[in-house]
Amino acid sequence: MEEKAPAGPKELYDRAREDFISGRYAQARRGFFELASAYPEHHLVDNALYWAGETWYSVKEYGRALEVFLEAADKYPEGNKAPDSTLKAALSYLELGEPDKAEAKLREVMERFPDTGPAMTARRTLENL
Repeated sequence: MEEKAPAGPKELYDRAREDFISGRYAQARRGFFELASAYPEHHLVDNALYWAGETWYSVKEYGRALEVFLEAADKYPEGNKAPDSTLKAALSYLELGEPDKAEAKLREVMERFPDTGPAMTARRTLENL
């Protein structure tokens, strides 16, 4: 019987994304965290952490989602998911009933990432608060 080689970062990420899309959130989360743990310097880690946060957000576990979104934004401030992670942290704060913290994060998105989709969403969300 042939032994299967351990999955590389791209394979882990793709498998976890497929699990997420299929609604297998716990399985997806394990895959995303496995990638982040095994390959902390890989360029997909900020994406993996963002999507791990989305697995919690999707099941309304906003406190856990917030922790992961903040980790992604703090550890990878220049990563391509930093605007999205910061926005989702703000939305998590809103869901947790912390509008002051949400507003601060929404303003941070607009200031740090002004010409992005997340900044436009942050602006609209602030207008509706």
